[in-house]
Amino acid sequence: MGKIDNFFLYLFSLVLKLLSGNRLLILNYHRVLNSEELYFSSDIDSVAFSWQMQLVKNYLNPLSLNEGVKLLHEGKIPKGAVVVTFDDGYKDNVENVLPILVKESVHATFFISSAFLNGGIMWNDAIIESIKLTTKNKIDLTNVGLGKHKLGSKEEKLVAIEKIISAVKYKSLHERKKFIKEINLICDVQLPRNLMMNDEDVIQLYQSGMEIGGHTSNHPILACENDDIVKEELSDGKLYLEKLLNIKLNAFAYPNGKSGRDYELRHVELVKNSGFSYAVTTNWGINKKNTALFQLYRFTPWDKTPTLFLLRLLKLFIFNKI
Repeated sequence: MGKIDNFFLYLFSLVLKLLSGNRLLILNYHRVLNSEELYFSSDIDSVAFSWQMQLVKNYLNPLSLNEGVKLLHEGKIPKGAVVVTFDDGYKDNVENVLPILVKESVHATFFISSAFLNGGIMWNDAIIESIKLTTKNKIDLTNVGLGKHKLGSKEEKLVAIEKIISAVKYKSLHERKKFIKEINLICDVQLPRNLMMNDEDVIQLYQSGMEIGGHTSNHPILACENDDIVKEELSDGKLYLEKLLNIKLNAFAYPNGKSGRDYELRHVELVKNSGFSYAVTTNWGINKKNTALFQLYRFTPWDKTPTLFLLRLLKLFIFNKI
C-alpha cells in the first residue's frame, strides 16, 4: 500500500466518526485482475484491491449487505458502514478477490448471472475478446449496421470495443446473440471459456462466508425486454442459485443498473414479486434510512492512490457527492 500521512489518517478517522452517521456506502466491483492482464484504464488489479480492502478494514466498518440493510433501516448503522459487492460472476472473483477478503475479514456479496456459469461468456466479453484476440488489422461490420473498424493497434481496438459495445448494449437478448455471432465470425477468434465461475466456485464463495445474490440468468437490460422475459430471467437465475446452494436468495442487482434507463419502476415490482428482499442499482450515491430497499445506491471507486480513495469515500459519507 502506498504511504499515507499519519496525520491525514487521524483526521480522516476523526471526521468520519463525527459526521458519517446513519449512512451506508455500498462499493461496486466487477473484476480484479493480475497486473499483466490489465487492458482498460478502469481495470483494477489485485494489488490495488488489496490496499483498498486494508483501508476498508482498518478505517471503516465493513458489513455484510444483509446486516447493513437491516441496521440502516433500524437506525442502528455504525459510523463509516460499508459493504463490498461484485457483479456478474467472474472467475477472478474466486482466484484474486476471495483470498484478499478472507485475509482482511471483509464480507462481500456476489451477484451472479447464472447462465454464464460453467464455461459461458458474457455478451460484452464475447465482443471484447473477439476484438482483443483477432489478428486482423480491420473488420467490416456494415452488414449488421456496426460500421468498419481499424484494429491495427491497442488504441484502435479500444475505440472499436467501446463503439461496438455501446451499439449492442441496448439490444434485446435475441438481437445481442446475432450481433455477437457475426462479430466473432468476422474476427475469426476462438472465445475463452474460463472467464466465468463454475458451480464449485459459487459454492466455495458461499462456504467462505460470502453472500450470493441474483443478477438474472442472461444479464439482459430489463427495459429492453417484455415483462414475460424479465419474469423468466429473474426466476431462472434465482432458482438456479437457490438450488445450487440450498438457500433462499435475498439480494438482487439490476443488470447495468441505472434507473430510468436500464430498469423502470415496473421492474422494481417484478423483482419484489420474485421473492427478493432488497436490490441494488448502479446509481451513484450513499444510502440513508429512507432509501428505497429495492433501489439501493452503489459506488464504483476509481482513484489510484490510497489518499484519494479515502478522500472520495469521505466526500460521499459527508456530502453525498462523488
